[in-house]
Amino acid sequence: MSYKEIEEGWQQFNYLYVLVYPPAKQNVIAAVLGYDADEATNRKNALSIAERETKAQPDNAFAWFNLGSNLNYFDRYAEAAKAFDKAREIGLPKRMLFYQFGPYRAYFNVGRYKDVVDLTTFTIDYRPDVEETYFWRGWAQYQLGKKSAAIADFKSALEVNPTFNDAKVALGTVK
Repeated sequence: MSYKEIEEGWQQFNYLYVLVYPPAKQNVIAAVLGYDADEATNRKNALSIAERETKAQPDNAFAWFNLGSNLNYFDRYAEAAKAFDKAREIGLPKRMLFYQFGPYRAYFNVGRYKDVVDLTTFTIDYRPDVEETYFWRGWAQYQLGKKSAAIADFKSALEVNPTFNDAKVALGTVK
């Protein structure tokens, strides 16, 4: 793959990376990462990159999605929801919500529970094996006053992943 192809694919996941290294190399890793070794600085930099990309490429759905993801990190949910709306308006692949749940979080936190239900239901139709999708739909259902539907969704999340603690806690909370 070319560097361009790698970067285009990586953008679809907000340029996230996980470093695995022996503890004895902590200082080397910190030196290589520079300012990005600090999580707060890294997140601010990620937000800046997403903001720049939305301006430079206003029709790039992934840039808008990344902006929403980074705004979520800073609990700026109303702005994040608008960024996710823009990404969805431009067009995202169906797989986008198989691994990234930012729109659920943003919409939930601004009270757009029906949107959470609609998006999660759409995702479940394609991938019924993603426990987080049932979890978010369960909380949205609960907020809409549909307690039995919420309980069913939390149970579905646990059927997919019996060790999913968030669903266990949610189920215990709403029962």
